[in-house]
Amino acid sequence: DRNPTVSLPAQDEARLSPLVAFATSAWRSPVEAVVRSFDAHDVVFLGEFYKIREHVNLVKDLVPALRAAGVRNLGIEYALAESQADIDALLAAPAWSEAEARRITFTWVVTWGFQEYLDIYRAAWEENRKLAPGERPFRIVALGVRQNWEYLQTQADLEKTEVLQKIL
Repeated sequence: DRNPTVSLPAQDEARLSPLVAFATSAWRSPVEAVVRSFDAHDVVFLGEFYKIREHVNLVKDLVPALRAAGVRNLGIEYALAESQADIDALLAAPAWSEAEARRITFTWVVTWGFQEYLDIYRAAWEENRKLAPGERPFRIVALGVRQNWEYLQTQADLEKTEVLQKIL
């Protein structure tokens, strides 16, 4: 039989019921769960798989919620640290410039032309339009480093520390 039916194991209601009750009472939206993490932590790392719209949209949706919670910095690896002044200028500009956001993004990786990543910058720019006088702006902090892949010549180079140091 190529399609066997697998039955669920027997359920012990006495053990299952408290677990369901806890999960129901403790549930938080992904945005709320991340924001509430800052109640106990100064830094929260969020991993996301690249190029999955829902993951990137979660990061974008975090921006207003983080600002409302008093968090003013979002570090991202998909921007070069050397672009920080440009990012700060973009987020402080009186008018939104998608061309500048695109330039910053393409400076990191020339093939990274995904609208959802640009939307993160726009969300931060929009939040900064709501600032009261003297209020600290929301920042996107660029954590990426320039990678010089021309040093990678063979598959074996990926195992060589001296080659990887040149790349990174």
